[in-house]
Amino acid sequence: MTTNNNFLKIILLALILILSIKCNDRMNQKNSDIFHHKLDSLDGFEVKARSSEITKIDGQSVLKLDGMIVLSEHNISDACIKVEVLAQESCYPGIAFRIVDDNNYELAYAVPHASGQIDAIQYDPVFNGSNTWQMYNGEPYQKTAEVPTGKWFSLNIEISGNRAAIWVDNQPPLIVEHLAHPQLSGSIGLWSYKPVCFRNLKVAAPKEINDLKGKSAEAPAGAILEWKLQDGRILKCEPNGILNLNRYMPPSNNAMKVSRDFHLSAPAKVEIGIGFSDTLKLFIDGDEIFQGENLFEGFKDIPSRGWVSPDYKNIELQLNAGNHRIEAELQVKEAFGWGLLLTLKSQNLTMRSLE
Repeated sequence: MTTNNNFLKIILLALILILSIKCNDRMNQKNSDIFHHKLDSLDGFEVKARSSEITKIDGQSVLKLDGMIVLSEHNISDACIKVEVLAQESCYPGIAFRIVDDNNYELAYAVPHASGQIDAIQYDPVFNGSNTWQMYNGEPYQKTAEVPTGKWFSLNIEISGNRAAIWVDNQPPLIVEHLAHPQLSGSIGLWSYKPVCFRNLKVAAPKEINDLKGKSAEAPAGAILEWKLQDGRILKCEPNGILNLNRYMPPSNNAMKVSRDFHLSAPAKVEIGIGFSDTLKLFIDGDEIFQGENLFEGFKDIPSRGWVSPDYKNIELQLNAGNHRIEAELQVKEAFGWGLLLTLKSQNLTMRSLE
């Protein structure tokens, strides 16, 4: 009888252990899985796209998208977001996150037709309805990756505080050390420029990315970090030294003038490094010293991208001692980023206060 009782106790303990494990598994799944959508319908999404449809590929229902759809009922701060992507032609499939409204959100995407190039993965925050990738370029915001065409791949984003990791399949991630928008939560969505297919969107609790380090953006030596707008407002540059006019200007503004005063303690040669997008006229003390246009022309080489770079143009001027003013007139012609990066270098030069 004692043996039977012991046997029953063992069976009972085993059942309790099994139930406990299953319960823990359910709890872990509940805590880690925030959202899962097969993307075989548009249920739960706000459609803001140029085109969106559910289509069949290999007998499976998938989403074909050109534009953006938003899960507006889900307000998410930190998370791991994954989606499967099929690019059948040139396109820019991405994930939008911390969406404030239709015109302001964080965005990252893969570029299949730039596979293997420096900008195959791109962080591209949207301000006032404009993409800004021409200003967010280089190692802090872009990464080389193999992004296939004609084959499903996984696009992944891990968000933690003001940092993000972005990667394709199991390749090394792009680590963005400082997200451009101030908001720490918002809606999420899927985004694409040109048609692309998506399936299996998953949003889960974030993992730690503190042990992953990226390159922090730094302003080049001599960069002007604050400018005065024509209406008297003071505009601050991004961590990379670029004045992002999209951050400050509504879409209705397509021309802007900014200025900055400096002082030379003695006559000196001043080196001026110029980077901009899209068109620029530059003046010193009212005299025009440069005008140019820098637009996107394709992926054949780096200059054709139209990136804002401090070495786009370099000028040397001999100036007298005293106070001087540099003025920039900029115009926007395309929705890829509108801004200015200017460096001034001279041993005798100091910037004057904006107050």
